[in-house]
Amino acid sequence: MAVVVLTAAVAAPATAAEYCVTCASPAAMYACVVEGAAPDAPPDAREQLLCIAALAKSGNHESCSVPRSAPKPCPGILKIVALPEAGLPALPADAARADPDGAAEGAEPAPKAPRTVEELAKKTVETSQQGLETAGKAVTGTAKKAGEKVEEAGGAVGRAAKKTWDCMLSLFSDC
Repeated sequence: MAVVVLTAAVAAPATAAEYCVTCASPAAMYACVVEGAAPDAPPDAREQLLCIAALAKSGNHESCSVPRSAPKPCPGILKIVALPEAGLPALPADAARADPDGAAEGAEPAPKAPRTVEELAKKTVETSQQGLETAGKAVTGTAKKAGEKVEEAGGAVGRAAKKTWDCMLSLFSDC
């Protein structure tokens, strides 16, 4: 009985919040536990950003995010992130209305440099999405060209087969 209680305490720390973080390039999913955070508190954008930044850096990922539709409990690899000694930074007034994915309500992307880590993360996500769209278009173009080449090769094989057949039907006089 004591082993079960100890295992449960180790698997889910009593004073921690957990966020399901998905990362790309390379792809991975993590159950990020913020050590020292209140487990029953509503999602905190600052804690999510802490998980995103720490896991992107430690896993050498191109981008990471905390999706709204993340499964509970998170099936990802358990990673524990400690709160900074100074605590979490205060959110700017306009970011206080941010949703869990880090996008402020009704906010338009600002062309100026980000003032907070949260703004930097949001800008990074937007840039990554644009990069993925560009890559998708390039892949589509490449696939179309490959299809055209396969079609050309198929035509060449068809012509060669017809020529061989004609040769055989003419009893090798038209080869």
